[in-house]
This record gives sequence, structure tokens and C-alpha cells, in this order.
Amino acid sequence: MRGLRFGFIRSRRRIAQLTAVALAVANITVLGMVPSSVAATPAPCDAPVNKVACENTKPVPADQADEWMVSSIDDSVVGFTDNISYAPGETVNFKVKTDASQYWIDIYRLGFYGGKGARRIAKDITRVSPPTQPACYEDQPANPANDVGIVDCGNWATTSTYTLPADSVSGVYYAVLRRVYPDDSIGESDIVFVVRDDTSHSDIFFQTSDSTWQAYNTYGNRTGYPKGNSLYTGQGPGNGGSAYKVSYNRPIIGSEKENFLFNAEYPMLRWLEANGYDTSYTTNVDSARRGNLIQNHKVFMPVGHDEYWSNEQRNNVEAARAAGVNMAFMTGNEVFWKTRWEPSVAGPTTNWRTVVCYKETKPNQVDPSTTEWTGTWRDARQSPPKDGGRPENALLGQIFTVNGMREDQLNVPAAYTQMRLWRNTVAPPGSGPGYVFQTGTLGYEWDSVEENGFQPPGVAQLSRTTVEMNAPGDTYVLQNEGDVYGPGTKTHALTLYRYQPSGALVFGAGTIQWSWGLDDKHIRSEVPTSDQRIKQATANLLADMDNVQPRTPQGLIAATPSTDTTAPSITIGTTPSPVVGTAYTFSGTVSDSGGRVSGVEVSVDGTTWHAANWQAGSSSWNYTFTPSASGQRTLKLRAVDDSANLSGEVTRTVTVNPRSCPCSIWNDSMVPGVPDSGDATALELGVKFQAASNGYIRGVKFYKGVGNTGSHTGSLWDTNGNLLATGTFQNETALGWQTLTFPMSVPVNSGTTYIASYHTNTGHYSADANYFANSPTGLEPLTASQSTANNPNGVYKVGTSGFPDRSFGNANYWVDVVYGYDPGPDLRAPLVASTNPVSNGGSVGLTATPKITFDEQIAPASLQFSVSGPSGNVPGTYALSADGKTATFTPSQQWTAGTTFTASVRASDNAGNSIPSPPYTWSFTTGNPRPATCPCTVWDDFATPVEAAANDPSAVELGTKVRFDSRGTVHGIRFYKGPGNTGTHTGSLWSSTGTRLATGTFNNETGGGWQTLMFNTPVTVQSGTTYVVSYYAPNGRYSVTGGYFNGVGADYGSMHALASGVDGSNGVYRYGSGGGFPTSSYGNTNYWVDVLWQAGANGDSTPPTVVSTNPPNAGTGASLTAPISVTYNEPVDLPTAQFTLKDSGGTKLNGTLSLSADQKTVSWTPAARFTAGATYTGSIKIADVNGNITPTATTWSFTTTTTQTCPCSLFSDATVPTVQAENDPGNYELGVRFSTSANGFVTGVKFYKGTGNSGTHTGTLWTNTGVQLATGTFTGETATGWQTLTFSTPVAVEAGQTYVASYTAPNGRYAADGGYFNRTAVTSTPLSAPLTGPGSANGVYKVGPGFPESTFQGGNYWVDVVFQP
Repeated sequence: MRGLRFGFIRSRRRIAQLTAVALAVANITVLGMVPSSVAATPAPCDAPVNKVACENTKPVPADQADEWMVSSIDDSVVGFTDNISYAPGETVNFKVKTDASQYWIDIYRLGFYGGKGARRIAKDITRVSPPTQPACYEDQPANPANDVGIVDCGNWATTSTYTLPADSVSGVYYAVLRRVYPDDSIGESDIVFVVRDDTSHSDIFFQTSDSTWQAYNTYGNRTGYPKGNSLYTGQGPGNGGSAYKVSYNRPIIGSEKENFLFNAEYPMLRWLEANGYDTSYTTNVDSARRGNLIQNHKVFMPVGHDEYWSNEQRNNVEAARAAGVNMAFMTGNEVFWKTRWEPSVAGPTTNWRTVVCYKETKPNQVDPSTTEWTGTWRDARQSPPKDGGRPENALLGQIFTVNGMREDQLNVPAAYTQMRLWRNTVAPPGSGPGYVFQTGTLGYEWDSVEENGFQPPGVAQLSRTTVEMNAPGDTYVLQNEGDVYGPGTKTHALTLYRYQPSGALVFGAGTIQWSWGLDDKHIRSEVPTSDQRIKQATANLLADMDNVQPRTPQGLIAATPSTDTTAPSITIGTTPSPVVGTAYTFSGTVSDSGGRVSGVEVSVDGTTWHAANWQAGSSSWNYTFTPSASGQRTLKLRAVDDSANLSGEVTRTVTVNPRSCPCSIWNDSMVPGVPDSGDATALELGVKFQAASNGYIRGVKFYKGVGNTGSHTGSLWDTNGNLLATGTFQNETALGWQTLTFPMSVPVNSGTTYIASYHTNTGHYSADANYFANSPTGLEPLTASQSTANNPNGVYKVGTSGFPDRSFGNANYWVDVVYGYDPGPDLRAPLVASTNPVSNGGSVGLTATPKITFDEQIAPASLQFSVSGPSGNVPGTYALSADGKTATFTPSQQWTAGTTFTASVRASDNAGNSIPSPPYTWSFTTGNPRPATCPCTVWDDFATPVEAAANDPSAVELGTKVRFDSRGTVHGIRFYKGPGNTGTHTGSLWSSTGTRLATGTFNNETGGGWQTLMFNTPVTVQSGTTYVVSYYAPNGRYSVTGGYFNGVGADYGSMHALASGVDGSNGVYRYGSGGGFPTSSYGNTNYWVDVLWQAGANGDSTPPTVVSTNPPNAGTGASLTAPISVTYNEPVDLPTAQFTLKDSGGTKLNGTLSLSADQKTVSWTPAARFTAGATYTGSIKIADVNGNITPTATTWSFTTTTTQTCPCSLFSDATVPTVQAENDPGNYELGVRFSTSANGFVTGVKFYKGTGNSGTHTGTLWTNTGVQLATGTFTGETATGWQTLTFSTPVAVEAGQTYVASYTAPNGRYAADGGYFNRTAVTSTPLSAPLTGPGSANGVYKVGPGFPESTFQGGNYWVDVVFQP
């Protein structure tokens, strides 16, 4: 045999040929088993012919025994068939892609065949056309939002054909593609298809899980893995890059081996054919398109990982059940995703070739069909109008809950081994009383019995396996409708029920790998897993399903159909009257004369049924529930036995008595399924509720889980968001229900909706998803409403406490109320809600009026409020607010600065309850005005933030960027402290690049206000250099004023907290334990960090003074090119200079500063010459060499000489517009109106170009009335700055005439100084541009190209001319 070339896409281990397997399937005695002793049955090929049994008698040559199974996929020779199934006589069209010059196809029928597993039925099928194929079609719509991710290779040509002989036996057929390499090695891949027999009335109708094969198939055009898109992975539009549609027109390459034929279907197939069961085969596709054929058989048997079902398939299967066809679901995770079918999109249009599943259960995935749902079958959230919300357990008797990869052991406790399914089985010696099967028999995904209101009546449970999956990181157990998995504990059961309308039996294995117990040949394990007890149980089951019997039994004991038609007997014991809200237990007996009881079911509402507490083998049962409403209630009971005989209903009527109040929506024994969500977000969480009677809300409750620490407030609201009551929870326990009693009970009206809420700063709240999705809940007289699209329940608000008006997933956050029919006695003491100033607060204003607020009204006569200081009691008056809750003390005169005062209050409420431990006292300290001398701060002691304490408990370093106008020293750091900003604070001074220059710890902090840290050694800082001052808040709750630095800084003398844009954003932070250099910024927020700075060095504190300026103030005839200068009385520090020179319109000019050798004269040289006859104004501030800056700027003006040098223009080229690029992308013609006092020529036009002023610019000269005199296109432009167009021919202009020069800005972003020509005319002898005025607008424009004559408030658009006398 030639050597195999191993591929890299899907690797399958060759199914092991094990001696134990041979023993298991041989017709010999096995330990603990007795061979069948039934009467001889006809030979397989004798009448009546069993086609499958007869087919398996055909010999398989020895050279075929080990060659048929592909051990490794070579993706250089791959293909598929144009249909998933064919009838005898039909032609199979193969579409193969390979780069090989030669390949061939061998076809096998899979079966038992004496243990060889397959028989070759065709050999060396040749190709009929070249194998070169195009790339598969991939969805690439013009609008990416319409991408569905499909890969369809239907555009491949047919390369080989095979016509099935008319006598072909139905089965799973396995085509092997083979090619040869130059080194004589062989490359292989496989294709699976099914041969149907549409005329068959076989006992068993075996269905493959081919839709799942395609769902996991990743074949496509790409190199590497995955090559294409599956319903799970790839580069498609869905979660994880998944596709919304997958095609059968693809080779099956890249799907995991657990999701293909050889994991579960093949061992089931081998066992059925080994035992000669009369079987024919079908597919998911055929259950949908020709599902009527299911009714021609005794047993419909889906096998394996049957995860994807369409409407058509389910409708056909349920119709067969209604017609009496038995169901044996040898599956797990079955009927999970709901699909729909579409034709192929590449090659010939062929129906039933595209599986559509948008998996709408996942976030943001929506099937465009308005009526067909393609999420999980159980998900009802969009139905109607769609057609979901049909949980699979309505068909199966169980439902998927445990995701893979699980390899658990199926258990049958001792009492269950006595049930009918397990007849003729015994435990191996020494194995214990129950059955424990091999690892993997429960897996790799499995189901459980769940009470969701959709269980069929009388579901018998025939085994019990409980598995805990609660290790850290476990994400096995389904938590919602189908896309969230987490830890949990689940119990698996084999189930059986009789569909009452037709008598059909429905068995659910509830595990993908039930077949591992039947045969050891499965692809994922070489460890023997088969077990004679599972084989016998399967034979027992089939015998009970209309006497389906094996023709060639392998070690099986003959099983006969059940003759038990007698249902169990059941009784109810004594039933005293229940009470609303109190757990109620009733009980009784159960027995069965013809078999074994296998389940007891109870209904307490007349509609939904629940499993009673009953142990297999026991004759007694009980059930506990909590009645939610008073009045008569009928209790119902029924039982089922192991032959699925369901008893009639036994009923008992009881009268439920009302409960006494105070009471709540839920009683204290009711607790969340998820007590700690794990989310640390600060939230207000609430519940909407109604009372059935007028009454009072006395308080609010919430369930507290681990991590939900800190202080909590509770509130009551009406639906408009009006706050009806609030308070702070006191004396909380670590876990469980917490209760807040309001100071005054709040009256509520029956039938009116209210919202109860609580606030958590630390998150970790309780949350059960979809709690309110399907029904209202609560205990009479209170009801928490069911969610609707327009009125969801389970509400929240992110951040600080407030009205919760958002909802997500209909979650219950476990908020409750304390309700009474009357307000109840007032035994509660009034509590202090807040004081202002806060206790031990600092930086208090000198005109402050101290306030204390209580959480309920205070009796005015009980109030006593005094304030004392170092000199005794402070004279003043006090008063109570109109609502009776806030007392204010007003001093007779201002507080003394820098002094500590103590306030003292006594008070009682209107019921006479005194505040706890009177008097209530707190102290505060007043602030100090700024000192006459520095060190100084940017903000004074009385500056306060808008929000003293942000609702953010995270550890964070917060800072401010600062600069100084001269050299000096930083002596310390300050920050403003609000409530909750606790812990040890450190302060730091940083360079702008993050070098820490000084640090220290704040000591002796007050309860609030400005806190100060003095460095051990002052730090020298330079002028004009950015520094960062910061402090670390380990528990957050920092002070904030949003947007404070948006374009505006804070200044005090020579100290500057920078405006945004000066050096990036200001208001900086860094999250994380321990802090560090803060570089992030949000909205230029001020976090109220300040610096203590002092100017000067070397003992010098006197600033320099101006000796002279050149030109002098009001001087005339100044040179157009000479520098201007300022001379001081002492050496100055040039880097500290703050110099500007502006023209008469207030626009700055560019130039360079320099310093004389003696450091006393500062000179400024313009970047280009001045204009003639123009007036300019200079301004300068500067520090001496020791850092003492002049307190005010020196300003002076001068006028230049009227002697002009031409060519000349209106504006100096040193001029830089204030706004170089307006945020206006419109198309404009922009211009300036000018005249000349001398005849001459205009040789060109100029304009100032800012960033974004793109496109082709034209320049034009016009008469004052709009006659075009010259035009041209600007060429050789620079990125920014002045641009010049020279006309091809100079234009003669006359003295005293007005002209307009303009340019076109097709994409806007033009330069502009608003109001420029309202402020000044322009002189540049002999040119001038007039002020704007009536009939003489200047700063002109036109929307679009053309003559500009409109103006907007005299704006200068920086258009100029080039003039030559």
C-alpha cells in the first residue's frame, strides 16, 4: 500500500481496531450476560428480506478492511456532491478541486460488515472534466452591512459522476478522493452522502446531523485557518467573525471532529447494522423537504449532534409524532438553533442548499426576515411578530443546558436500574449497586430536564447524573436563551414520555455520545466505551417501540414489548389552608402495579406542572410552594411509570388565606440566582410594582451579595421620576436582605405603578436576567409587573443616585419594599442626612451659614442650634426650612478667618423621637484670604468646585498643568477635598515629560476643603515651562468642574493653570493603584489641584523698569525694516518675554526677539518689512534674571514712514491672521476693496492660506462695479502662508479709483479676522483699504465664484494686491 500524505486542516485518527471491540460485537457470552435463546429468526436475506441485514452479509475483501477510512485530510484534493442524498438509480455528481494531474474516487457504504465497517461499492471513478475550479463565491456586497459571510462553491464544474445501481441499499455512503504525489505518497479526503429509499417502510428511520456538519464547516478560499466562514468562526459579519449563511456546496474541511459523522453517527450506525435492525437513512435536509416519509416508519431516530433544525423539519417530525411514529432522539444539544433554508447562490440555483441562521439570540444579529426567527428555538424575545419561543423540550422532554467540551460519565442510580429500560442488565461484579458508564458517554454536550412551562405531560426519568461545574473559569452551563455560559450544577436524565394524542413514545438520550456506549469505533477516543448494559437498554427501548427487533442480534437478550397499560396510583394527604407568602408543603403516596413509578408531577396553578419531590423506588412524595394570592386554589397531581403510562389527575381544592402586613413583594426566603453580578459600576437599581390596595410604603429593601460594600441609599419614586422618599441604610449585615425604614411612611394608591430603588457605589449587585420577561411576579397584595416592549421592568441608572429609567434584559435586581395597610407607629429617631460645611471641613467662606439636614421633619419647638468659637458662643439666629428638615444658623457678623468653630444641635421629630445621643456636634474651619506676599496659589481659599466629590471610587492620580511667567520656586501642592475622598494622599511636582521633581504625603488633613502639602525643599522652576502638579486619591471621590479648562485657563499674577490647547488638554489623570504621572484627560475637567509658587531668586524681589523704547511712544517716520527695541534698567531674562506687535486692526505680526550683550535691551525684528504710513502697537512683559517679572505690560504705538518701496501691498508679509482657517467648507469668492493715491499697475493678487484651504485657487482684479480686469490661477502654492498670483499682463489703475481684489476658495477654510474693517482702515502708502460702511463695504465675499460685494460685519479675509507705480 502506498504511504499516506498527511494534511493539516482536519486530522482524524484512524478508528482503532481493538480486540475488546471484537469481543463486544461477537455473538458470544459476555460476563454477566446470557445469549439470546429466542426462536430462530429468518436468515438476513430470507423473506421477509431485511435489506440492511442482508447487505451486511456481503464479504469485504481483506485488502479493503483497513483502507477505507481517511486518516488525514489533504486539502489539495477536495470535493462535494451536488446533493446530500440520492435515491437508487440517480446520478451522483462530484465537484472536485485539485492540482493533481490524476485522481480517483472510491465509494464505500458504511455499516458493520463483520467488523470491517464499510464495503466498497465502486472503484476508480474517473473524472469527466478537468479538475481546475474557480474560487468559491464569497458574499461581498457593495454595502458591507448586507454581508452574510456565505461561501458557496456551487460554481465549480462537475468533474466525475456515478449512477447508483437500482438495487443500492439505503445507507451512509463514503466517497474517498485520492491523488498520487511524485514521491509515490497518497493524498486523501472524503465526501459523505446518503442513499435514501423513499419507498421504504423500515422499522427505523435513521437521520444524520448534516446541518451541524455544515454549521461548523470552515472551508473557503483563504489560506491558513480558517479558510472560510462557519456559523462560529471566520471573517463574517457575526460575533467572532461568523457567517449568517452556510452552503452545502463546500468540501467539509476544518470542522472539529466532534461535530462530524464519525464521532456519534457512525458508532450508532455500526451497532444497528451489526444487530440487523431494519433501517433506512435520511438527512436533516430530507426531514425538511420530504419529511412526510417519516410517517412510513415505526421509529424516527436522529443521531449525534443534531443542533440545527428548520421550521419544516420540526413541523414534519411533530406531524409524525401526532401520527403515532415513535421518536428515539439519540442526540444532545439537539433542536437548539432555528434555521431556514434558501437556494444556492453560486452555480445552478438549487433549493435546500443554504442553511440560514443569524443566531438572533446573540447581540446585534438580526435576520432581515420579518416573520421567521433564526435564533434559538426557546428564545421568545422577538416573537411575535417572529416565530420563535418554541422551546425544544416541548418535543424532546428535555432541553440543552451543558455546553462542551464535557466528557462526563452517565450514571444510573440503583433505584433506576430497576426501571423497564434497564431490564436484562446487571452490574459487573464489585461495581456497586448502580451503573456508572465510561467517560464520554455523557458528552460532549448534554441536556437536562427543566421546568419552563413547555414540558410534555408525564416525562419519565430513567437515570440521574448530577455534575457540578463550579470550578474557577467554568463556562459550561447555559445562563440565558442561548449565548451566555457560566458555572453551575446540572442533572442529566434519560427521558421517555408517551405523546398522549397518538400514543407515540418519545425517548431522549440527552447526550451527543449515547452511541459511545454501543460501539467503540468513534473518532475522538481509542479507549473502549461500549457497555453491554447500554446496548441492552437500547434494544429494550426499540422493542417497546412497536416491537422493533434485531435480525442478527449480537449478544443481546431478547426484549419483548411492554404489556403494562396500567398507570400508577396516586393520593394526596391532608391539606390545611395555606397562607399567602408562607411556604406550604403537601404530600401523599404513589404506587404502580405493573411496573415502576418513574415520575410524579404537581400543578398548583391549574396550568403549569412541576416535578414533585420524589425519590425513585419511594412510595411517598411531597411538594412545597409559596402561594402568591389568596382564595380557592386547586392542587393537581399525576404520575407516570416506566412504560410511560400517565395517570389521570388527582385534585384537591384548598383555600389560601391572606397574609398579614407589613409585607414585601418577595419573602426573605426568596434569594437571587446570581447574588453578585461581578460588575463594579456605581448604579441605581430598581423595580416597578403596584399594590392591590391603598396603603403605605414604610421602607425599601435590597438583597446584598459579596462585594456590594459601602454605603447604600434607598428611594421611592413615582413613574414621572418624582422622589417620594429616600434614606440611607443603617446597620447592614454582610449578606442577605437589607432594610431601610423611611422617616415617614409614603401613602400609595392601589393599581398605581411606583419604583423602589437603591444605590450602590461599588456595584456587585444581584441580577437575574429575564426574570420579568414572561409574567408578573410577587405576593399579594404586591405585584412586580411583567416587562413589555414599552414598559420594561428591572430598571437602573448609571452613576450617581437618581431616577432609574433604563432597562436591560428584563433583569431582576432584587429591590423590594416594606408595605403596610397603615403607616405604622413612628418609633424611629431622626437621623442627620448631611451638614454644610462637612464635619472637620476647611476653607469655609467667611459669610457661610452652617446647615444641618435631617431625614425627616423636625418639631420646630425642639430645635436648638448654636455655634461656638475660641471666644465662646457666636451671636446669631437659626431657622427651620419650610419642609422642616433643614436648620440654618446665620451669624450676626462674618466669621473670623482661619478659625475653628463647633456647631451643636438638639432636635426631635413630631413624634417626640430625639436624635441619637444629643447634642449632634461638628466642627469646621474658615479659610484665609491670600497673603500680601507669596508663596501664592492659582486659586484662593474660597474657590470651590461644582462637584465636591465625583461618584467614582477608583484609585486615581489627578493633576493640573501649570506655567509661570518667570523663574521661581514651587514650595508645595494643594487639592480640594470633598466627602468620601479618604485614605492617604500624596502630592507630586512633575516635569512635562513625567520626571518627578518632588513628592510628599499630606498630613493633618481636614474633613473637607483645601488641603496643603509643603515640600521639604522648594523646587526651582523656569519661566514659560509646563509643569504638572498632582495628588493621588486612593479611594477616588475627587472634586471636579467639567469643561473648566475649555479654551480658558486660571491665572493669578504670573501663575497660570493652562487653558486647553496651550500645551494639549488640561485636567489630567491616571487610574491605577499607586498613581503615577497623569497624562489622560477628559473634557478639560478641573480636578482642583493647585501649586504654591514664589517668584524670584538670589534675594532679588524687584522687577525691572523700562528706560526707553525705540521708536518712542507716538513716534512717527519709523523705519520699515529696522528692529524695534525696549531698554530696561537691569539685565532681563529673554525667555520670559511676553511680546506682541499688532497692526491697527489688532492682528499680530511675526518676528524674532533678541537681547543685547548687556542683557538690558530687547529687540524685535519683523519677519518682513512694515507697510508705509501704518500704525503699530507693541506690548511687552519680562522678568529680570532673578525671575522678577514686570507687574504690567509696557505698551506703546508708532507710525512708519510714508516713504514706500514698491512693488508694495496693503499688508506686511509678517502679518498672521488671527484665524488662519475658518471651520467653513463652503465655496466662496473673497476680496478686499482698495484704492491708490498714485497711478500705477496692479501686477498680481495675494491671499493668506491656512490649513485645509485646498483646491485650485484663482485670483481676480475687478472694478468697483464688478467689471473683471484680470484673472489667473495660483500656481506653486505652499502649504500655508501668503500666496501670490502674477498676472500675465499688469493692469493699469488710476489714482482715486476704487478696485476689488479677490480669490476663489472652492473648499473654504479661508483666513478671517472678524470685524477688522469695522475697527480700522488700512494704510500702505500709496495704497489704502477703507473702513466698511454704508455704500462702501469692505471685507467682501460672494457664495461661489464671481464678483464679491457682500460683507459680514467688516471681516478681513486677507486678500491683497501687488502694486507698482
